[in-house]
Amino acid sequence: MVSMSLRRSLLWVVVIAAAVSTSSAKRVTTSSPLTPFGSKSSNELARMPCTTTAAAAAASLTSNTAAISTPRGGGTTLSVKFCVTAGLLVAFNSGYINGCCLKGTFVEGTKQAVAAVTGAYTTGAIALADGRLDFFKLQAKVLASYISGSAIAGALIPTPKLYDLAENTGTAFLLAGTFLFAAHYLATGKGPSSNWIFYFAAIANGITNSVTSVHTANLCRTAHYSGISSDIGTFSGQWIGGNDANAFKLKVFIALAISFFMGGYASYFVSDAYTSSSLIFPAIFDFLIGVWLTMGGPKGE
Repeated sequence: MVSMSLRRSLLWVVVIAAAVSTSSAKRVTTSSPLTPFGSKSSNELARMPCTTTAAAAAASLTSNTAAISTPRGGGTTLSVKFCVTAGLLVAFNSGYINGCCLKGTFVEGTKQAVAAVTGAYTTGAIALADGRLDFFKLQAKVLASYISGSAIAGALIPTPKLYDLAENTGTAFLLAGTFLFAAHYLATGKGPSSNWIFYFAAIANGITNSVTSVHTANLCRTAHYSGISSDIGTFSGQWIGGNDANAFKLKVFIALAISFFMGGYASYFVSDAYTSSSLIFPAIFDFLIGVWLTMGGPKGE
């Protein structure tokens, strides 16, 4: 039998969930700009014919989609083509960084991912359960570094606007390049060889992934591919089923995944040739982008 304390706990969970659901529903009905059917009450909707209700839903969704996908003023307005092209380059760079770190080039006996960090949650959990605390700490610190990089980008660009180049975007790339230069410094033996190489690289990837994501409403995620892989499958299934509404996103996501893959592929050969100096190239890439954006960057549409 279920204990009385457990029953009470379950009851409180149900009560709290119901309260949250009710509160959320009220917020959506009264204030959300994405509320279907505008400001009509549930009684008014109930009296609407089915065809009218469907038409209202379609009109609402169309209006909301336009509001989300239309570039808004305030800075240099970028074209979707420019954003996707830039995203492909940054994705290649992130894949290259990740490949260099995963190959085990920098710290003997350590092969560590610094992008697409979903696996770090599970490997860290297994290490903790297995009592391998050093490896658990490594995974936790890489995750914290990646999240910190995203937080830096968020602080620099607190109110992003879709396809509008934010003022501090150049600064964000300069910082990403600086962190990679620091990782390069440690990797080449000019400083103590340590896991800080991975932490700095993860921070850099977190920064650039956040910057490209917020400028494109997650169209261009350049260092994290769990979501993109899921979307590729979902949108492919939709296309097979006759719905091509997300065909453009599908093409972009496939291109980004290929670009990230090719960055990792290139890292194998470059790290063979340049070994501990391999990170100098992505550091220069990010830093030069930062300089270009700080000096004016693209002219926009």
